[in-house]
Amino acid sequence: MPGYNTIAFHAERCTGCGECMTACARAKTGLDAPQRARLQVLADRDGGRFELALCRQCGDPECVHSCPAAALTKNAESGVVEWDDSKCVNCLLCTVGCSYAGIALDVEAGHVVKCDLCAGDPACVKACSHGALQ
Repeated sequence: MPGYNTIAFHAERCTGCGECMTACARAKTGLDAPQRARLQVLADRDGGRFELALCRQCGDPECVHSCPAAALTKNAESGVVEWDDSKCVNCLLCTVGCSYAGIALDVEAGHVVKCDLCAGDPACVKACSHGALQ
């Protein structure tokens, strides 16, 4: 598979402010609810830096291979791993298959959610004033 542009994370620039999560949740749900974001910024185990749980739009995504209902597909043109809610059976096997915690259950929505790169203009990147997301 060819390489694709995706969101880069620079942990050394991240302050953990959460503005990216709020912007994502606002863009996807209309709510200022960071827990509903399709990315999560988490303190590392030592508490000194931050890590990012985000779909990496993998070239050969394990979440796609793990999905028994074919609800996840890799768009060869855009590079986005796409989710089709009409096919999803809510088995959550995709969440187990993802090494990056990039697809997760949104309890309030009642199904999994993942980054779709906001059609090429990610709200999270625009909201990050520290340049941690590019």
